[in-house]
Amino acid sequence: MKILEFAAKIANKILMIFVIVVSLVLFMFSVYVLYDVFYTGRNAFVSYDLLQYRPDINSTDKDGKPDFEELKKLNPDTVGWLEIYDTNICYPIVQGSDDLEYAGKDIYGYNSLTGSIYLASENQSAFNDWYNLIYGHHMDNGAMFGDIEKYRDKNYFYSHQKGILQTINGNYELTITACVLTNSYEDVIYTVGSKQESQYGELHDYIKENSVLLDEKTDIQQLADDTKILAFSTCEGASTNGRMVLFADAKKVEGPIDRPDSEPEASKPYLQAVGHLSNESHWAFLNLICVLLTFLIWLPFFFLRRKYRQLGYTRRTYSDIDDILEKHKEKLTDEENDRFGKYSKMLKRFRSKMSVGIAAEFIFTAAAVIVFLITENITKPMVIRDKWTWLMLLIAYISLLIDFICFRYRGRRVTQNDQEMIDQLKEN
Repeated sequence: MKILEFAAKIANKILMIFVIVVSLVLFMFSVYVLYDVFYTGRNAFVSYDLLQYRPDINSTDKDGKPDFEELKKLNPDTVGWLEIYDTNICYPIVQGSDDLEYAGKDIYGYNSLTGSIYLASENQSAFNDWYNLIYGHHMDNGAMFGDIEKYRDKNYFYSHQKGILQTINGNYELTITACVLTNSYEDVIYTVGSKQESQYGELHDYIKENSVLLDEKTDIQQLADDTKILAFSTCEGASTNGRMVLFADAKKVEGPIDRPDSEPEASKPYLQAVGHLSNESHWAFLNLICVLLTFLIWLPFFFLRRKYRQLGYTRRTYSDIDDILEKHKEKLTDEENDRFGKYSKMLKRFRSKMSVGIAAEFIFTAAAVIVFLITENITKPMVIRDKWTWLMLLIAYISLLIDFICFRYRGRRVTQNDQEMIDQLKEN
């Protein structure tokens, strides 16, 4: 029976530890998911630290072309900058080796669910084609091409028609002409590289037949020499393969451009990006785990009373023993005096050791938190480990070692008979 009871206790402890570990893992995973949602949504908007690379609309380089030098240093695949006035659509345009590369990679080259705004790989990077297809994800918070959804509304459509496309070869003024619902298999829209100017009529007819809204005032029957067609494609939420495409006429502009902004550029609510400067370090998930483990060693959830009540129990016990040895020494045998004296000495040593352990664990926990705050920033992209992980692991290991040394009583324990004798003498 005792063997079964012992086995049940061991099994219960193993099960409890397993539940604690699984709960901690699930909790950390949930925290990471929430962090990832916040980080992904926040960094999908254009920000101050990205805008610093945008070429000035009315300045040129020594060859008289827009100066994309800084933006090219940031990402050599950059081919332009797109802005539709008074919307969240204000981003650099990149072009990958295929149409999947930048669907899951941001302008800085990091893997990102938001992707980038990118030109179809079959288009010419200098926007020399008459038809240019540009992709962007549909973000529910309005970032990337999320604002295209708003063009279903007639008032929004006619109040947000103007924009600008900056390219390496010059600037284009944009006029939104149509909003179309289609699917990802529609060849008229998504066949790019082999499109000839003679196919404009086919595209024009398709737009008229499938448009949610169409601006008849800017609709042109023939493609003018100075006009290019831009198609901004994004997902349409109602269907897996559904797509919403915004069409714009793009006319090249020579000379200065007057921005028809409703508010000054400096007052626009651009965000400060979180962790998107290309040369900054990331934060490490293992380092955060080490901080939490160090804290849990110092303040365990399930064994809190068992760990720290030893301080009070130890002090009361050796105080009672010292009082008995002082008042009732003559009633005890030499062997009992010697045994009780050893109890008192060991318990005092253990209490001193626990006090040192508490102080040391507090110091190392504070050190772990301070090091993490100084070296890490959870608003940056996450990696599994970094150059500080070894230090965080060392701090967690030392804290565990302190707990093992300072909070484990290895002296002679007070027997049940001796405890009963102490209680009887204390009452007298």
